[in-house]
Amino acid sequence: MKSFPIEVLHTEMQTIVKNISDQSQASINTIAANMLVAAGFSFEHKYQVQVNKSSWVERSNLWLLNVAKSGKSKTHILNGFVEEITNKDNELQIKYKHELSQYNLYKDALKSGVLKGVKEPEEHLKWCLDNLGNGLTPPEPRILNTYVESFTFEAFDKIMSVDFNDGRPVLIKDDEFSGFVRTFNQYRKGADEQNFLKFNGYNPRKVTRTNGDACLVVKEYNVSVIGSTQFTGLHDILTDGRKENGFAYRFLYCIDNEVVDITDKTQGIFHKIQNSPSIDPYKHFNDMVKYFMLDYESTVNREFLYINDQCFNFVKDWEYDTINRKVSTEFDTWEKIIAKAKGNIFRIAIIINRINAYFNHTIDNLNMRIEDFEAAAKILDYFFDNTVEVLEMTDIKKNRFFKSIDEQDYYNDMSENITHGDIVKGYMKVLKQSEKTAKRAIYKWVENKIIAKNSKSLYYKI
Repeated sequence: MKSFPIEVLHTEMQTIVKNISDQSQASINTIAANMLVAAGFSFEHKYQVQVNKSSWVERSNLWLLNVAKSGKSKTHILNGFVEEITNKDNELQIKYKHELSQYNLYKDALKSGVLKGVKEPEEHLKWCLDNLGNGLTPPEPRILNTYVESFTFEAFDKIMSVDFNDGRPVLIKDDEFSGFVRTFNQYRKGADEQNFLKFNGYNPRKVTRTNGDACLVVKEYNVSVIGSTQFTGLHDILTDGRKENGFAYRFLYCIDNEVVDITDKTQGIFHKIQNSPSIDPYKHFNDMVKYFMLDYESTVNREFLYINDQCFNFVKDWEYDTINRKVSTEFDTWEKIIAKAKGNIFRIAIIINRINAYFNHTIDNLNMRIEDFEAAAKILDYFFDNTVEVLEMTDIKKNRFFKSIDEQDYYNDMSENITHGDIVKGYMKVLKQSEKTAKRAIYKWVENKIIAKNSKSLYYKI
């Protein structure tokens, strides 16, 4: 499998990735991929590109699904990258509570207090100055959200509506994404899955309220997604139906299949933390996120990044070369992967461009470069490889019984007839696991009818 092409990132970002890797048990692939999504979210409300003369625009929101074994620091890594996003959310909630209390005081004064029946504007302004600290009558406040972790679709439509976020982006973050997709249509006979897929574009929507209130108007959806799942959960997510409706192809996949040697204590996360410098490895990244999100609550007015003909020609050639590439998967599947990736090359190029502009102090330069698209193409190659791997893994029903891609590969490489002892030894050697874990895995394989014994008491693969 390919590795994330970290060399295409700005040198400052490369340093951040390596520092985080040094202090965690996560791979560079996982760190770089998640950093890309979090960075893109932070300035999605500020920039966009016009792909053609019609209504096709792209911004910097990505959907990423992390696939990793338990204990690979998925949650720790995600929390590090969304720290400033959650801080901004907390700041907005505190601001809303303060504004709501001010508004309620004024409303009470109008209903039953000293301002009841008072029509002179000067008296209202004087009361506000004396009681609220300023001479302005407070409007009814609205609550803004930067991210959500669990929600109903009706609640999410409200968050994204014109009355609330009004074009601002929202990050959906879920540490166990298979649990999230299992909630689709749990409470009503709706089309939750289809509605979720619509979040990947920027389409408007008018939502009829079930409680009889006025309809919600969503001007546009601007949604980034960072989810995680273990290998076994992947099979619950990517059912045949979700491959048919395009759900599977809307995500980028980050696969962490690195095997940790349990005999090497230097790889333990607590050992790494204990022996790491005191400096926060996320600091420079979070400084960038904070810079881009300072004006999150202001009126959204995105600037257009300029794409010249050289960039457009590169994308055109990239699409032709990529669709005609020889790959291990069926052409129909490969075509679906590329079809959904057309927008992502623009989205990733925006992210690369703005990161470089921030660290090079050229943020006012709104010109896209061909180097941005070349970097985006290399990054997409990494994600394409993972997508093919994920789809092939979930195509075979029995693969859902494996705990990781490494375990699946070990099974595939096993001899057709092999003794119990040799399976255990091989499992311990290849997967760097204990004898107890190896025996437990073999028991599960027998239980799930992946292997069985022949007449000579040798195991064979079913």
